[in-house]
Amino acid sequence: MILTGTIVNVAAICAGALVGRYAGRFIPDRIRRTDMAGLGLAVLLIGLQLG
Repeated sequence: MILTGTIVNVAAICAGALVGRYAGRFIPDRIRRTDMAGLGLAVLLIGLQLG
């Protein structure tokens, strides 16, 4: 049985990584830092809810 969902997920992650790698240089540093802080806060809040 082929795991179609897994293959689609891997392809989406690889495509997103490539887009982020090449398009990321056009995003200003201030926005990049704010985005990373927001993602870190979201991960922290999810972790606290699960724990």
